[in-house]
Amino acid sequence: GELWAVDAPALAALDAFEGVGEGLYARVPAPLAERPAGLAPADAARAEMYLYLGEIAARPRLGDTWPV
Repeated sequence: GELWAVDAPALAALDAFEGVGEGLYARVPAPLAERPAGLAPADAARAEMYLYLGEIAARPRLGDTWPV
């Protein structure tokens, strides 16, 4: 994944793009396995991710790795 620093207007635009208001995704805390170099602990604690809220049982499994 990627970790981005965004301001409030950009976060609102991302929420709209991801369909948060329509219930497609929710923005939730994302605990980091490691804190990236140069990232303050307080900023690492505020990391969030988008979680898909739809049904996935009928979706095909894509595998355990992503293509490079």
